[in-house]
Amino acid sequence: MPKIKYRDSEGLLSTGTYHFASESTDSADAQWNFFAPKIAGRNTYRWMNAEGKYLPNNERPISEESPARPAAVMIYSAEGQAQTICLDFDAKFPSLEGDLEECRTWLDSFNILYVVDRSISGGHHIYIPLIETLSCLDARFFVEHLATHWASLDASPHRVAKHGCIRVPGSRHKKGGSQTLVTGFDRSVMIFTVRNTAESINQLLDDAVRCSVSKAAVLETGTASPAPAQPAVKSAARIKPKTSLARAIAEGAPFEGSYASPSEARMAVICSLVSSGWDIHQIDNEMTSGRLPGLAALYSKYSTDAKHTRLQAEILKAESFVEKRHVSKGFIPVRKNNMNDTFNSQRGGIHREIRKMRALIDLFDQRLSRMRSGIYLRVLLRALFEFAHKTGQTRFAVGCRALAIATGMHFATISKLLKELVQIPGAPVVKTKKGYLGEADEYELRLESADRLVANDRRLAKGKIYSIRPVFRALGPVTALVYESIEETPYQSRKDLARSTGLSATAVYEALKEMSSLGMVYLDHGVWRIRISANLRQLANMLGVLDEMTEQISRYRADRKAWHEYLARVPGSRYYLAPVNEREIFDPVTEEAIVGPPPPRYRPEEDFRPLDEYELYDAEMDYFWVHPGADSEASLVDISLLRPYERIAA
Repeated sequence: MPKIKYRDSEGLLSTGTYHFASESTDSADAQWNFFAPKIAGRNTYRWMNAEGKYLPNNERPISEESPARPAAVMIYSAEGQAQTICLDFDAKFPSLEGDLEECRTWLDSFNILYVVDRSISGGHHIYIPLIETLSCLDARFFVEHLATHWASLDASPHRVAKHGCIRVPGSRHKKGGSQTLVTGFDRSVMIFTVRNTAESINQLLDDAVRCSVSKAAVLETGTASPAPAQPAVKSAARIKPKTSLARAIAEGAPFEGSYASPSEARMAVICSLVSSGWDIHQIDNEMTSGRLPGLAALYSKYSTDAKHTRLQAEILKAESFVEKRHVSKGFIPVRKNNMNDTFNSQRGGIHREIRKMRALIDLFDQRLSRMRSGIYLRVLLRALFEFAHKTGQTRFAVGCRALAIATGMHFATISKLLKELVQIPGAPVVKTKKGYLGEADEYELRLESADRLVANDRRLAKGKIYSIRPVFRALGPVTALVYESIEETPYQSRKDLARSTGLSATAVYEALKEMSSLGMVYLDHGVWRIRISANLRQLANMLGVLDEMTEQISRYRADRKAWHEYLARVPGSRYYLAPVNEREIFDPVTEEAIVGPPPPRYRPEEDFRPLDEYELYDAEMDYFWVHPGADSEASLVDISLLRPYERIAA
């Protein structure tokens, strides 16, 4: 293979007028304004939360000013393409200085254009801008090979296309200050204007792979070490996805070690999606919107028309494969969620009584607003109304963890709020029975005589309960109540919304600003209206709420399993498994009873103890997490809060 002739980068940089030198270029806002959109694959960033994580629900559009808190731009586009290779050298490794110098020497030897910045903590970033974008598969392959050369190089920003992000020049640091340039600002502007060709990057990749192979041969034979300019190689660790393998690959995680080729990985993801109930429109929409950038990158080699044809053909193959597999196992491919059908069809009887109570929701809000935790009590009351609709009764037992899934609050907070709610005068919730062991506390929705007279004069509440949809787990209860008010009474101004919700004008303003940025509402001649085209399920998926709910449900299932195992050893529990009496065991040959010693006498003072308070809370969840008589895989919470296509099996 002939050696590629590189461009004279110094000559290119010396041509043209690229003079931007001024005092303002040293500011964080100026550096952020230029570099953030140049480095980012999609025009969004994520700000750091209190735990130091960049979560999907903290993703916002890039603005001209640097965010007030630490922020990292997203490396990959919605199609899983990167326009900049970002090398992150971590300061916690003692070999940082040597690794950084070797990397820069290696890049200079290939005449590569790059920009270096430095963090307050001492870490460094090297940015390699590209003329032609690089798919997440190739970019991850390239950076992973480079990470085998230098111990301080962290390849995690390029590993998952959906979550890969990096702090750019001008981004704030949690300890103060910001990410600052090591390369001059004028030269950095020139480099991001000229960029690197695909041939140069391909030559870099070939050399990185060759160095890895050479080092592996050296380790086997024990011969001489490679040239000093080529650093040592360390083994690459395999990444274990936190979610299912198919979901991780669809989001851009590596598939090496699980599938032999990209086509096999792509087909595995398609089969998983089809098995979960997705159709071609949903898959194409998720790929276009950027929620499945890894799957989009697996189709990047096809043109637009060819990609759609290929996707349609593979979906047909996946449907045939899934159908044969499910038929052989004897169950239907997708479980149908008919909760909403039941909710809409049963308008009389008990549902009419619940709607009559809901007609006084504004009156209940006024009573609950006087409490310090009134905003959370209002959301909890709406969750109880929804639970009553879905169970079809006003008297029910509900666990704290089931309500925690619906509201997004911690189950301990739910327990505290329930105790507070039943003690408020005029609240429509009454506690009728205390839970014990495998049974949860029982509550009843009822109206006082005076409230019933008022409810008789009002029209029944219409529609569903909007304020506890999954997207509001990320946006908060204030936003939920404001959105609910706009849905029920359109054409309200900001002052009208403040009066109707009982919230402060500042809180309403912040909620409207947040929802407007997400495309949920818009201002029309001074009044606020719902944007019908906004898909709240897709927003919840974009903000990471559905993944959070899936993880929360899995955690609660593990708690329930441990609790059931404990209750199996407690006499008096409905889960109790009594020990086998030897005198009741028969010989299968003679069919005569085997007489053994009598069983030991049960002593309550030794084998039984009172339950702690936290165990009662677990008992509440256990009873209603799997409703008595229902299948364990068809729990009430799963049916009411998750859709079949949101569960992606590996």
